[in-house]
Amino acid sequence: MYRESILNPILKKYAITEPVISPINTGGSSRKYFRIKDSKKSYIYCEYNDAAELERFVKITKILKKKDINVQNIIEFSDSEKFILLQDLGDYNVYEFLSNIENKPLKTEIIEMYKSIIDLMIKMQISCADELKIIFPERKFDESVYLWETDYFKKMVLEKYLCFAVDDEKYIGACKQISSQLSLISGFFIHRDFQSQNIIIFDKIPYFIDYQTAYSGSNFYDPVSLLYDPYSYNKISDIFEILYNYYKTEFIKKTTRQEQGEQGKKFDVLFTLTGIQRLMQANAAYVKLGLLENKKFFARFVDPTLSKLYTIIAISDCAPEYFKYIFTKLKEDGKIKCVE
Repeated sequence: MYRESILNPILKKYAITEPVISPINTGGSSRKYFRIKDSKKSYIYCEYNDAAELERFVKITKILKKKDINVQNIIEFSDSEKFILLQDLGDYNVYEFLSNIENKPLKTEIIEMYKSIIDLMIKMQISCADELKIIFPERKFDESVYLWETDYFKKMVLEKYLCFAVDDEKYIGACKQISSQLSLISGFFIHRDFQSQNIIIFDKIPYFIDYQTAYSGSNFYDPVSLLYDPYSYNKISDIFEILYNYYKTEFIKKTTRQEQGEQGKKFDVLFTLTGIQRLMQANAAYVKLGLLENKKFFARFVDPTLSKLYTIIAISDCAPEYFKYIFTKLKEDGKIKCVE
């Protein structure tokens, strides 16, 4: 429920008469979102628990807008009251777009939409990075963040969900094989949760939302989040290579010669390692939200994400050997389901 002491003055200020106030599903977030509309106007109203998170969202919005990245307009906000009033772009996100187009032979339309998203994402990665580093120098996606994600996977998925006995020394060593490589790539803007439900399509144009956990770091994390997104992967799997190669070509084209050289040699390896990393983080979140907190939407992605991880690790030459051992054993024990 919203706080009437805050919302009622807003309704009066913006002359919202006979308002219809509807809660919006917040997924895994602790924030409370509502759509407020009358016969002429519509807004998104959100209440935060964390004033620092709200402040970060507002400042990052300014960075993105300055560089012409498509995001919602901020109508009003208050750090002290911990609320924000936003432009309403509707509910039609990429997840819905793919669901609606599923029964139509319109792969060209999907490819063109994803290319426009990738173009805007690359622009965000490159043009917004420097200012993010200046305003939030502490928000570095460094080795400690990567290791936190893989530890999260161990606790949520391997221990709680699968009851798998991990050799901690070997597991940490395997995690560091990935984190030590990925943490060397820095200097790019990372949305951090760049998946199909966080990209709204408004007037056929993609807009990015939910970026308050942005970091500075590797360019691979966001495209991996987009293309390996468990919510939508099964709908784009047959055009995955087209989209991946488009990202690879366009990113290298738009970065410096030094970056082209380094990224060009190891691009595929770094993308694959980031894919393993991101899917481990997502899988842990699905177990926590879907199974421990009983949010059914997330629960249905636990096993498909685990299976996708198995597939990537099984065929990869660069995956750590201990990860290969873990997933082979899980497959033998019947704990990996619906394998591709």
